[in-house]
Amino acid sequence: MLTLLPALLMLFAAVAVLALRGVKSGFGIGWMVSVLSALASWILVLSYRWLTPAPFILPDWLNLNGPALPLIFVWDEITWAYAFATASILVGVLWTSPARFESRSNPFTWSANLALGGVVLLATIANSPAAVLIFWGVIDLAELLFMAAPLSSQRQSSPIVIAFSARVLGLLLGFAAFAVGSLDSPSFTLDTLPPQAGLLLLAAVGLRLGVLPLHLPFREEGFARRGLGLTMRMAGPAAGLVILPHLPGGIIPASLEGAALALLSLAALYGASRWALAVDEMEGRPFWIIAAASAAVITAVKGAPEASLGWSLILLLGGSGLFLFSHRRPLYRLALLPALLALSGLPFTPAGAAWGASAEAGFGVADLVTAMAHTFLLIGFVRHALRPGQDPAGFEPWMRAAYLAGV
Repeated sequence: MLTLLPALLMLFAAVAVLALRGVKSGFGIGWMVSVLSALASWILVLSYRWLTPAPFILPDWLNLNGPALPLIFVWDEITWAYAFATASILVGVLWTSPARFESRSNPFTWSANLALGGVVLLATIANSPAAVLIFWGVIDLAELLFMAAPLSSQRQSSPIVIAFSARVLGLLLGFAAFAVGSLDSPSFTLDTLPPQAGLLLLAAVGLRLGVLPLHLPFREEGFARRGLGLTMRMAGPAAGLVILPHLPGGIIPASLEGAALALLSLAALYGASRWALAVDEMEGRPFWIIAAASAAVITAVKGAPEASLGWSLILLLGGSGLFLFSHRRPLYRLALLPALLALSGLPFTPAGAAWGASAEAGFGVADLVTAMAHTFLLIGFVRHALRPGQDPAGFEPWMRAAYLAGV
């Protein structure tokens, strides 16, 4: 059970925070429960970097007469990185919540953050086809409910229906990929993914991320944009990007590789340029995701899927600090320096590691276009970080400390 403990702690805390709403001083106690449970989960995930728990296997959980569909959850170097990013985003969202007490930061959103964080954490360590597909579906349903809740007209809901349809199609492609893979190896996992399933799974991930073909899922933001909205926005990418490093190399036929790289590099350039030109970071967030996700998928198409990890961490962690950065003073911007350094491409940074691993697979026109996109990402990050924001004049000292620690 140690394998599932961080996620279970988040889920139990989500229930506890909701239960505390009816208690006297439940608001303050609920906030303390949410931030401390998120921190405890974060510490547990951090410890798993060195103290790796044994895999958790739930065999034949449906008890059907057909082939077994086990739920398998595994901690390894790949899943740990994505799980740690997920836990870090949750801590950041909850610790910066005092800055949003007047804008829908309440026990409901804290509980929703914890519950969604637990689900995404399970999705990142899922290692069997059944587990992956189940948590993809749960995340899609949660995002659909989140986006549809504040809408009142058919005109507003149409883009969400279209975007959700793309997610469902990606889910079906994932199902097809695992079905094809099971023909040769009925009990395979992501660690033993058959090559014939890799191409379909790559297409499923690309479709769910909105990069292959290019489309912008959920342009319209729901409520709680910087809090629950951020957790929701990063849920789908985290659950999809974790698949890329597991893909076997050379899954793209030579006849398709050039076209795929061209489409992906143009998607990266389009997303990065729109990010740099956006009015603010919240308006540009969908384009940040498109650009970084495209760069991650490019590395998988080139046959270096392990290089996608760097771009994935930039997408998840590099942007999240900026998306939480609402209350601004000049010295507060120092909290964004680690994210800027990670994005810079210097040696020993996520971007630098991604470029190094990608270069080993060869340098081509797609890499040149991606380098241009990388430049636009940097320009946009600096531009949005320097933009004026709310003045935290009414912050109490403990609020200021929690906010800066979260960022």
